[in-house]
Amino acid sequence: MPGSPEVRIHLDRLDPGPPVLAEVRTACGPAVVRWRGDLADVPGRYRVEWTIDEEHAVVRPASGAGPGIRCEGQLLVLRGEFDDESVLGGGSAPHRAGVA
Repeated sequence: MPGSPEVRIHLDRLDPGPPVLAEVRTACGPAVVRWRGDLADVPGRYRVEWTIDEEHAVVRPASGAGPGIRCEGQLLVLRGEFDDESVLGGGSAPHRAGVA
């Protein structure tokens, strides 16, 4: 998915919380994530953008060339360059990072 800030997921179930949690399936496997969409969203396929929580993000030097998104075990790994506005660049579209 280089060049695209969007990731395809399948929404299985919403838990109204608080916080609102979603059980989703991704190419990397299942996850429970904080849902920022509408509580009325129904199960099904969605294109989503991930927000990186600074308390849980780990930043390290890239081990490969070029931008990319991949799975590493149960982790989603985003590779690119951050600018001064916390935008992860790579490909034709930026990847916005922020605090959840």
